[in-house]
Amino acid sequence: MPEQNPYFEAKSLSAGVYNRNRGRVFHFFRNVSFKIDKDEVVGLVGESGSGKTRLGLSLFGLLRDGPGLYSGSLNFSLSDTPKIHFDFGDPHSSSGLRRGLRPVLGRRMGLIMQGAKSALNPYQTIGTQLKDTLQLAGCPASDLSNVSEQLYKAFSLSSKQDSISNRYPFALSGGQAHRVMIALGFAMGPDLLIADEPTTGVDSPIQALILQHFKAFRSGELGPRRQEGRPRPSMLFITHQIDLMKGLTDRVMVMYCGELLEVCKTRDLGHLPHHPYTERLLEIALETGGRRHLHSIPQIAGRMPVMYDPPKGCVFADRCSMVKEHCWKVKPELTTHEAGHQVACHERGGDDA
Repeated sequence: MPEQNPYFEAKSLSAGVYNRNRGRVFHFFRNVSFKIDKDEVVGLVGESGSGKTRLGLSLFGLLRDGPGLYSGSLNFSLSDTPKIHFDFGDPHSSSGLRRGLRPVLGRRMGLIMQGAKSALNPYQTIGTQLKDTLQLAGCPASDLSNVSEQLYKAFSLSSKQDSISNRYPFALSGGQAHRVMIALGFAMGPDLLIADEPTTGVDSPIQALILQHFKAFRSGELGPRRQEGRPRPSMLFITHQIDLMKGLTDRVMVMYCGELLEVCKTRDLGHLPHHPYTERLLEIALETGGRRHLHSIPQIAGRMPVMYDPPKGCVFADRCSMVKEHCWKVKPELTTHEAGHQVACHERGGDDA
């Protein structure tokens, strides 16, 4: 991927929430830097509570405003739009970012959120929301019916198309609302799509179907027709299932306790897993063998540290089987090694790693 002019870039991004009772800030994520290039899908993986969702929401200014809660900067260089640069730092950073992104939200930049029922408009039918979304995306009136029908059919809603179209979100099952939310994300045809846990809470056949449709959306086979010359959509795919990365993403970022512990090309997963946390996630994926019931999923021993008082050293030290004394005292930096592979680990970060 080219190093210059990425579609999106975050530099030293940090965010948290102030707890009045404790008189302290709870850190969602700290000093996170990454980029997404044109025609690239980046995966963000980690356990629940690692800060993935908060990071995704922060890119749209959807976290609560407050003094001293944000730092860092964002750069957007989407197709055929002016470049947008935003520096966090004042108490109204989040709302300021929302205002700055208005020209690109929707057609150029889209978000598939968790909690589909609360994200959908409760006062409009599903058919109205899909039609309005397609019109905002510039879909010709002659294509509205065909594209709508394509999306209904693709997400296994075609057998109940009339009833789904005329229903309000409260009348949908959780699975139906989930699929409708993804369909709306695709309907905009954005250049940069942030998908937050799009396969969570569905059974294996539906999960496989959703992943197949993400690939079809990226290739242009699903969703509104893209103008000639527009690149394929780039994506940030957020999930807690590391086994979903292969076949969909180009690069993977591994997050734990709001910090990036490893960044690598997807093809290197399983071959060059430098960080012990990444290795354990891969082992768990292999052990589960596709089983998703909570009682059958092996766990990583120990607990995440509470991020009111972040550890002085490595955030994974308390759960790491390779921990040494200096891991508790010195924070490892995310350093680059062979083939652009980045890792934050004292034991795996040397030249001989």
